[in-house]
Amino acid sequence: MRASGLNYSSNNTIAENNITANNHGIWGDQSSGNDVSGNKIAYNGNGIVLSSSDGNSIGNNITANNWDGIVLPYYSSGNSVSGNNITANNFIGILLGFSSSNRIYHNNFIGNTYQAYTCYSADIWDDGYPSGGNYWCDYTTRYPDAQELDDSGIGDTPYVIDENNKDNYPLMKLWSPTSPAVMAGVDIDPDTLNLRSKGQWITAYIQVPEGYNTIDMDATTVLLNGTISPVLDPKYDFVTDPGEYLVDHNGDGILERMVKFNRTIVSSLMVSSGIWYGHVTLAVIGQLDDGIPFEGSDKIVVRMLGDANSDGKVDALDLYDLGKADGSTPDNAHWNPNCDFNEDSKVDTSDLRDLVANYGRMFP
Repeated sequence: MRASGLNYSSNNTIAENNITANNHGIWGDQSSGNDVSGNKIAYNGNGIVLSSSDGNSIGNNITANNWDGIVLPYYSSGNSVSGNNITANNFIGILLGFSSSNRIYHNNFIGNTYQAYTCYSADIWDDGYPSGGNYWCDYTTRYPDAQELDDSGIGDTPYVIDENNKDNYPLMKLWSPTSPAVMAGVDIDPDTLNLRSKGQWITAYIQVPEGYNTIDMDATTVLLNGTISPVLDPKYDFVTDPGEYLVDHNGDGILERMVKFNRTIVSSLMVSSGIWYGHVTLAVIGQLDDGIPFEGSDKIVVRMLGDANSDGKVDALDLYDLGKADGSTPDNAHWNPNCDFNEDSKVDTSDLRDLVANYGRMFP
């Protein structure tokens, strides 16, 4: 759909549209009392822009991969912004300028370059306790000592945007309607994460149970371990080619949604969490297009270069394992993928060099 305009308009409804590739997805000036809801607005210059506009409701939209997600500039007040997924916008998730008394709550801010920015504005960023504020994907990074308040799902440390704007009751998990989460099957590839590998991606294959359709999964809401968004840049074939994005990975005749995460970011998360080797569970959460949440997990092995048996040290036992697998490829009986340190599907002298370079090391 082409861009939708609301100039000098009141009491209109713009709902359930897919709006892509425009200068602005939805743009309005001096408009009031409009309902903008349930739209998917992606790859526009800006997603939703309402300038000098009051009393509008912006709810349950997806604004993803725009330059800015939602913009309320120039003396806009009394607007409600809630239930939106504001995801992977290239610059700012939500921007408010010279505005006041807007209510922004129950939104998911995920993977925007800047989650929120205000200029000479004072707005309300939560719905009080225990309803809560917004989910900010960088909350635990900014406030590593934050704790949950009484099993409420709300953090005890406000999320500060500036001195006049803060979310007093930030959500520690994705906001979603009250529907219970659908339990999805998740397969993480590779099964072994080499923290020093030069590989580019970690891939998750997500399959929803019978009664739900994988095609309805909204990839822009997917998070790995509650913090890492998938790579959704259309310059990659696995995003733009439906034959790559929906696959029957496990061969059971049911399509799975394939999403890829930046491997360096995943490895950094492991190290920052003190995980250098051993088994770890990676959790995947997200939503279907109708807002129903889903969740699932898979276990992988984390190890460093040279640690073939994942015991936290590189020693003769690892050298022994590599010797037995030397010269093998995946179709050989003595193939050992844990010895393929550079993940080129063969065990050879390059893997031996990686082991020797770390011989005697203990992790961390």
